[in-house]
Amino acid sequence: MLAGPSFAQTKPAHECVHLSAGTDLLIRNHTGDCEEAIKVSYRRTYNSECLSSSPTTINVGFSTTVGYSFPTSVCVEYDSSTHQTNVGYKSCGDLPTGCGSKTNELTVVVPDRLDPIAGTIQVTPAGTLSIDEGSSEVISVSLSKAPSYAAGVSITGVNSDVNLNPVSLTFLPSNYSTAQTVTVSAAQDTDESDESHTITLTASGGFSATALTKALTIVDDDKPPAGTILINPAGTLNLNEGDLSNFGLSISLSTKPDDDVTVSFSTTNSDVTFSPASLTFTESNYSTAQTVSVSANEDDDTSDESGTITVSASGGITAPDVTKAFAIADDDNPSGTIEVTPSGTISLSEGGASKTFSVSLSTTPKADVTITFSNLGDLILTPSSLTFTVANHAKVQTVSVSAGQDDDAIDDSDEITLTASGGFDAPAVMKSFTTTDDDEAEFTSSAASLIMTEGASTTFTVRLATQPSADVDLILNAAENRQKTNLLKIDVDSTAAGDQTRMTFNRSGQNNLWNQPRTVTITSVDDDDSDNETLEISGSGSGGDYEQKPVLVRVTVTDDDKPSGTIEVSPAGTLSIDEGASGTWQVSLGGTAPTSNVTVTLSKTNADVSLSPTTLTFTASNHSQAQPVTVSAAQDDDAANDTDTITLSATGGIDAPDITKSITIVDDDEAGFNLDPASLNMVEGGNGAFTVSMKARPSADVTVTLTSSKSGLVIDTDPDTTGDQTTLTFARSGQTNAWNRKAQVSVRSIHDDDADTDSFSISISGAGGAYQGKTASVAVAVADDDAPAGRILVTPAGTLSIDEGDSSAWQVSLSAAPTSSATVAFSLTNSDLTITPPSLTFTTSDFSNPQPVAIAAAEDDDRSNDSGTITIQASGGIDAPRLSRSFVIIDNDEPPPILPADSSYRGGVIVSPSLLTLEEGGREATLSIALDSAPASDVTVRLSKTNEDVSLVSDSVTFTPSSWGNKVDIAIFAGEDPDTTNDSDTIVLQIEDREVHSLALFIADDDSAYKEPIKTQALAIPPPPSKDDMNLRIRCRQEQPCNVLLECSTQIGGQVFQGRLPDPIPGFGALSLTSEDISHLIGWTLWSEGRLGCSLHSNENISSQVWTRSGDRVLVNNSAIIRSHLEIGGMHRADIESIPSPESFDEPNIRIRCNSESSHCTDLRFFCYTDDGSRYETIFEGLARGRTLHLQSQALARRLGIGWKGLGLTCEVRSDASFTAQVLARTGGGGALVNNSATGGR
Repeated sequence: MLAGPSFAQTKPAHECVHLSAGTDLLIRNHTGDCEEAIKVSYRRTYNSECLSSSPTTINVGFSTTVGYSFPTSVCVEYDSSTHQTNVGYKSCGDLPTGCGSKTNELTVVVPDRLDPIAGTIQVTPAGTLSIDEGSSEVISVSLSKAPSYAAGVSITGVNSDVNLNPVSLTFLPSNYSTAQTVTVSAAQDTDESDESHTITLTASGGFSATALTKALTIVDDDKPPAGTILINPAGTLNLNEGDLSNFGLSISLSTKPDDDVTVSFSTTNSDVTFSPASLTFTESNYSTAQTVSVSANEDDDTSDESGTITVSASGGITAPDVTKAFAIADDDNPSGTIEVTPSGTISLSEGGASKTFSVSLSTTPKADVTITFSNLGDLILTPSSLTFTVANHAKVQTVSVSAGQDDDAIDDSDEITLTASGGFDAPAVMKSFTTTDDDEAEFTSSAASLIMTEGASTTFTVRLATQPSADVDLILNAAENRQKTNLLKIDVDSTAAGDQTRMTFNRSGQNNLWNQPRTVTITSVDDDDSDNETLEISGSGSGGDYEQKPVLVRVTVTDDDKPSGTIEVSPAGTLSIDEGASGTWQVSLGGTAPTSNVTVTLSKTNADVSLSPTTLTFTASNHSQAQPVTVSAAQDDDAANDTDTITLSATGGIDAPDITKSITIVDDDEAGFNLDPASLNMVEGGNGAFTVSMKARPSADVTVTLTSSKSGLVIDTDPDTTGDQTTLTFARSGQTNAWNRKAQVSVRSIHDDDADTDSFSISISGAGGAYQGKTASVAVAVADDDAPAGRILVTPAGTLSIDEGDSSAWQVSLSAAPTSSATVAFSLTNSDLTITPPSLTFTTSDFSNPQPVAIAAAEDDDRSNDSGTITIQASGGIDAPRLSRSFVIIDNDEPPPILPADSSYRGGVIVSPSLLTLEEGGREATLSIALDSAPASDVTVRLSKTNEDVSLVSDSVTFTPSSWGNKVDIAIFAGEDPDTTNDSDTIVLQIEDREVHSLALFIADDDSAYKEPIKTQALAIPPPPSKDDMNLRIRCRQEQPCNVLLECSTQIGGQVFQGRLPDPIPGFGALSLTSEDISHLIGWTLWSEGRLGCSLHSNENISSQVWTRSGDRVLVNNSAIIRSHLEIGGMHRADIESIPSPESFDEPNIRIRCNSESSHCTDLRFFCYTDDGSRYETIFEGLARGRTLHLQSQALARRLGIGWKGLGLTCEVRSDASFTAQVLARTGGGGALVNNSATGGR
C-alpha cells in the first residue's frame, strides 16, 4: 500500500510486501489528475491506469500464479515523467536486489529525491516600495534559475497594517522566469506618520536561495497642513562669479505648520553654495522671512552658466518644491590681441588733413570691449574710443587722426598707446606718428587799428605767436604828427611809476610768459581843436627767433567836441491807428551834422504797441535824410480804444533833447455771443448740448441768462450742481469762469404722449460789462420718438432653399404706415450668402408696396450643405418685431479625384522658444528648429523677417531623413537704430511655399528717452476702413493744459506706433480723435493687423472714452476694460463674467491684450465654469507684448470641448505678465458693437 504521492514519501523509502497465493493488488487512491497516476516498473510497466473520475482507486496487480520470479523488486513512480520531476523525485533506475528471500516476497521502492537548485529570488520594482495609506501596490516575483522540482516562495510581513495576497507562490521548472504578482495593501491608521516595514520572501522545495527582504514605506494620508514656500525676489537670480558678497533670498511659509519645518536647498550647479544650508521654521515664526545667502564660486572657464535651485520643505507642512532659475555671469575674459593696420609710422601736418588707421580684435570677446587711446600729445583722434561687441568683434573700425595746433614751431613725434578693457584680455599696442609744424614766429596784437576819443585811454594786447627759442624784448614808439607832438602816451606796465615802453617775454617760467597777452595802455592828450588825428604805434623785437620781428598798430583819435541839434518827426500831432493796423513816422536830425554816428532810440509803454525799428542810426553824411518808423497796434480781447506815448532819444555825435509823440488806437472789437452749434436737432426724451462764449473781453463780470420759448425743454448750465441752472457767469479776469472759455449748456427734451415734432427757441441775454442788452438765440428741433406698431411681411414664407451658385428672391413690405421713413435691414450668419440690397427703405406712402430682395449663394470649396439664419430688423418710424428666417444652401461640388501619392514633406516644425526678446545692439538670441516627423528626402526650412534692423545668421536650414529630429540653432540679433521706441517683428518659417510657423519677436530699445507715465488706456480702436465709426475723446481734468503721448500696438503683429498731440488740450477741455486722425498722428497704415490698443501717457490728469457708432448707427461707449491684478504666487488674473453662448444671436468676442511694459505673456490660461459649477481649462500659446488675442465664443467652446446656454459661462484668465480684457458683442439687427466688460465686482 502506498502512503500518498511520492513527494510525500521519505527517502530512502521501500517496504517489503508478502504476496499471498493468487493475485494481490497494490491499491492507491487517485485524485483524478492523470499526472499523478501510478505506474509500477519491473524492467517494464506491468500496468497503469488513469481514470477521469474522482476519487478513483487504481489497482496495480501482481499474481503469484503468472509465473513471476520471487522474491523480486518493483519501483513505484508517476505515469508522467514531468510530474515526477515537478514533485521532486528522480525516475526509477536499476532496482535493488530486494529485501526478501522467500517466494511471494516483493520489495516496493520509491525513487530518490532531487537536490534543490541554488539561485536568487527576483522582485520588481527594485528599491523601496512606496504605498499610500489605504491603497495597494503590486510586486512581481520570479526565480533566477529553473528549480529542480516545484519550488515554493512564502511572503511574510511584520505589521498588521500590511496585507499580502497571496502569501505563497509555486514555481515549476517550466515557469520559473514568469513573474507572479503579489498585492501589497496598506491599511488606514489614525496617526500622521509615514511607516517603514520589511517584506520577507523565503524559498522552499526544489530551489534554495537566501531570504530576500523588500523595504516598504507607507505614505500616511493624514498630512500636515498644505501650504507654499514663499521666495523673494521673484524672477531669475543673477549672480556674479566669485562675488562672495552673496545674494540673499528671503524665505517664508504661507501657512502655519503643525510642527517644525526644515527648508533645504539643492542646485543643479556645484559652483553654487548656500549659507546656511537649511532653515527651520516653527509655528510662531513661519511667516517671518529668513534669509539664505547664495554665492557663485570661481571656475576656470569663460562661459556664463545657468541652472536651478530647488527649495524643499519637510516636517509640519505639505508644500510643493519651488524651483528658482539662476544665471551666473562669468568674470573670466578670453585672451587675444588688438590688430592695427597699417603698420609703421604715420606722417601728419600740424593743423592739416587727417589720416586713418584701422583697429579690430583677434578673438571673440565675452562682452563689449572698449579700446581707449593714451599719450596723445597734440594728436586728435576721432572717435576718442572704440567699442566692439560680441557680434562685430571681427569688423574693422576706422580711427581718424589729425595733428592739433601747438604753441611752438618744432616738428613733433608721438607714440600713442591702445588699451583694451571689458570682455577681452589683450596687451597694449603702440602706434607711432610724426608731425610737421606749420607755425611761424611773429608778434600777435589784439587789434590792428584802434579808434579812441580825444582825452580818453584805451588798451590793446601783444603776445608771441609761438614759443621763442630765448627770452624776447619789445620796445614800442608812437609816430607823431608833424605839426603836433606828444599826442599819445604809451605805458606797457601800469604797476610801475611812469610810462614804460619796454616789455620782456620769457620763454618759460610763471611771470611774463611768452603766451600771456601783455596789455598796452594808450592815452590821447586833449587839444584845443576839433580835428580827428591818425597816428601809429610801432616796434621791433630782439632775442631768440624774434629778432627784428615788427609790431604796428594804427590809432584814430576822434575829437570830443559835439554840435547841438534836434530830432525831427513828421507828420506832426497825434498818430491815429486802427487796432490790428499800423502807421508811419519819418525821423531825421535836421540840418546839423554830427561829429560821429548818432543812435536814435524809440521807447513805448503799451504792450499792444510795436515799433519797427526801435533804433535808427544817422551819420555825418545822412543826418538830414528821413528814416521811416512803423508803429503797429496788435489785436486785443476787449472793445475799448487805447493810447500810448512814444519817446525818441539821441546818443552819439550830437547833443539833442528827447521828444515825445502821442498815438491813439481805435478798437475794432464788438461785444456779443458765439454759439456752437447755432441750432440743435434732438430726439424726444434725448439730450443735446451747445456752448456759449464771448466775442470780446468784457469791462466787468457778465451774467448770461438762458430761457426756453416754451415748456418741454430743460436747460442746465451746471450738471454738477443739484437742480437745473439757467445762468452763466463770465469773469473779466482770473482762471475761474474765465471770459474766454466755452461754457457748455446741457439741453434735455421731456417725453410727451403725442407723435408730433416740436420746435423751441432758447434765448441768451447778457447783463454787466459791455454786454448789457446783448442777446442771441439757439433754435431746437425735437423729433418725436413714438413709432406705430407694425409687422415686417416677407413672401414666400418658410425655410429658404438655394442651390450653391444660384439665387432666389423675396418680396418685403410693412403691415402699417410708419410715422417717418423706416429701414428694413438684413443680417446673416453665413458669409457664403449675400442679400441685395442689404436694406430697404419704406415711406409713409409706399409702405405696403412689396420691394424685391435678391438672395444669392456663392460657390465654396467644400462638399457640404450649409445652413443659417437671416435676421430681418426694422428701424426708424415703425415699431416692428424682429424676424428670423432659416435657409439651406444645397452644395453642388463633386468628390475630389483620387490623386497619386505626394512624396513631398507635409509635416511641421518644432520651434523653441515660442516668443523671443532681443535687446537693441545687445547679445544675440538663439532660435532652435527641428522637424516634427521624418521626411522621405531632404527638407529645407526658410526663414524670413520684415524689420531691417533684425539680422539672421542663417536664413535657411536643411534637414535630412536621418537628422530631421536634431535641433539646429540659428542666432538672431537686433542692430542699433536712432529712435527711442521699442520695436517688433515676426519671423516666418516656410517649407517650399507653405508657411509652417511664425514667431513673435520683441525688440527692447536701448536709447533712453523720457516717457510720461500711463494715465489711461483706449482699446479696440477700429482701422479707418472698418464699418464701425470710432471717436476717442481725451479730457484734460485740471486747470493747466494737458500734453498727451499715444503709444499704440496692433492686434495681430504687435507693431508699435506712437505720436504726440501737436498741441496741448486746454485746461478742463477735451479733444476728439477719429480713427483717421489717430492713423495720421501715429503713422498707422497696417490696417490689416486688426484693431489698435493704445496707452495714453501724460504728466497731467487725463481721462479717455472710446465711443463707437455701428450697426444701425447706435452710439455705444466701449471704454470699459478689465485690468488684471497680481495674485499671490506671481500670476496676473482677470475675471470675465456671463459669456454668451455660440448659439446666441449676439456675436461675442473676447479681446486679451498683453500690456506688460517689460515682458511677454508666455503662460496664458483660461479656467472656465458653467452654471452647474463644472470646471474646464485651456492653455494658449504665448502672447507677445503689445499683441491682442481675439477669441470668439465659438473658438472658446471648441478649445474647452463644451457648449453652454445663454450667458452660462464665466472664465478666470491668468498669465505670468499683466494684461487687459474686453468682451465686445455685436448685437441687434444692425450689428451694433456693445462693450460687455463691466462687472459688479472689483
